[in-house]
Amino acid sequence: MTNDTNLEEIAEKVFAICNKEQITDAEVFLAKKSYASLFEEPFQTSSRVEGRAGSTIGLAIRMRVKDNLHGFTYSSDIDKEALKEIIHGARKTALPVEGFTGFIEPASPTPVENIYDSKVNEFIDEPAKLSQILERAQIQVGNYKNLELRHVSASAVKIKTLIVNSNGQKVQTEGSFFPLSIQTALSTNIQQTSTYRHKVTRMIEDIQAEKLVEEAVNESLIMNNKATLEAKAYPAIITARAASDLYGYQFEPMISLGGLLSGVSKFADKMGALVASEQLTLYDDPMLSGGQYSSPFDDEGTPTKKTIIIENGILKGALSTHILANRNNSITTGNCCRSANRRINNYYTREFSFLPVTSPTNLCIKPGDASNEELLQELNNGIIINLFSGGISITDPSGEFNLIGIHLFKVE
Repeated sequence: MTNDTNLEEIAEKVFAICNKEQITDAEVFLAKKSYASLFEEPFQTSSRVEGRAGSTIGLAIRMRVKDNLHGFTYSSDIDKEALKEIIHGARKTALPVEGFTGFIEPASPTPVENIYDSKVNEFIDEPAKLSQILERAQIQVGNYKNLELRHVSASAVKIKTLIVNSNGQKVQTEGSFFPLSIQTALSTNIQQTSTYRHKVTRMIEDIQAEKLVEEAVNESLIMNNKATLEAKAYPAIITARAASDLYGYQFEPMISLGGLLSGVSKFADKMGALVASEQLTLYDDPMLSGGQYSSPFDDEGTPTKKTIIIENGILKGALSTHILANRNNSITTGNCCRSANRRINNYYTREFSFLPVTSPTNLCIKPGDASNEELLQELNNGIIINLFSGGISITDPSGEFNLIGIHLFKVE
């Protein structure tokens, strides 16, 4: 594959083969990823620096064979013979899917700001430019005595997505991603307890490497001060980092329309009821400016939109895809995602090789008006939970669960 590979030409080839095979209802999903990365970590008495760069392309085909039979295949091979094989494969392996009556009708994408920075091409073409970001982090850590840099990495990624279906829908978008990771530890700590910070921005000027380093350094210093906890109940603050663990393991099915209607979700039959604190407003916002998962359309080409899930504690909505909405005589929220596990890919979990499912984009909690200092004063004597260990399973009818916190900070 070359850098000038044209996604539209590939889609045209696919539909030409479909026409010959008398396949009248099909969808083509194409994603091209170009990337460059640079990382450094200690290696014996020196540091090891390694860089990577490349470009990949992925193709996924869905089709309606007859009635509600849904066929799906994918490949990273895009020559003519390979295209024929994956189309035949989708037809042969088609299975009935309830609510599947075909693909979406043409619709215009939703305008979304700050999801593509053309400067990403400079870093992909010249990966050595990423070293400037690494150097800034190294210098800052070097200002602290007895603190060492265990790992630092920076990347530049560009993803171009094209979705075309036989109904005439044709949408495409480009997105840029700049992941930055840093790991620090106290050199005087025998156990070598380290701290890790990771951030993804869509625009290069939003990286703020110094701030990320400061967070990692402060946590490393605090973790050197050991504290003991008595066995009793404590008021607690759960950080965004820990809250995302809770969401990723358990809560995602609870806000899907499929989860509500199947009874899997604890919110089943509670639409319009009070299900949380009246202070909680939860919403999904794929139009968030510069959001990590912001996009003008979902992974079947439906224009995205903001969806209120919980408002002032009351369950107001659920997320759905086109197929799921058809099955339940409702309107899709534009939350179709070809999603891998969010822990597999640290900047973008959408992959062409996965079947579309219902998934949030940027799940947001409406912020309150208290500062960090005010929250700590209210906490008084309690703990801050910064990280959980392992998965959880909510099986108690009350929705209660137990899990282990591994990054805890005692507040006095």
